[in-house]
Amino acid sequence: MRDLFLHNFMQYDWVILVLCVITILILCLLGGNIRKLKSMLKLDISANETNPHVVIKKFLKESGKITRIENLRDKENLYYSLFVNAIAIFPLLGMLGTVISLLKLASGGDNLVENFYGALTSTLWGLVFAVIFKAVDAFVSAQVEANEKAVSLRLQQFLESEQKEKLRIRKKAEKSEELQEVGI
Repeated sequence: MRDLFLHNFMQYDWVILVLCVITILILCLLGGNIRKLKSMLKLDISANETNPHVVIKKFLKESGKITRIENLRDKENLYYSLFVNAIAIFPLLGMLGTVISLLKLASGGDNLVENFYGALTSTLWGLVFAVIFKAVDAFVSAQVEANEKAVSLRLQQFLESEQKEKLRIRKKAEKSEELQEVGI
């Protein structure tokens, strides 16, 4: 039994294991990115601040912060897309191993048990890893969605802040023009 398992692993199942390792690496990159973005989106509210608008304004005026947030969001979306697509590939690889083994069986392969066992193990590993990573995806997707909402909120706050600043400057300029017309 062990020999059959190792033999089949060397023929087909190693591809599924390689994809598993790649998926774990993508998940690690995604997790790090989620934590960075979450930490960057936090507002530092001290006990001395009475006006939340001041805190938001300080947050938004940090040099290049909005650009860094957008870049992290884009990276997070890329890693998440890769992760979700890798999950979808596991069952396909399992079915591919199954079909290859069954084709050998149909073509009059020598060892009936070995080919049939190969078909089953490929399917098994594809499904096992798909189920495991899909369960992980349930937690990861919630965090990605929460970050996406927080980024949208911060960008909206930034745009509103910019619009208020432009309006304030325009009113100040109009007032200055009125005073010049009057001769003051």
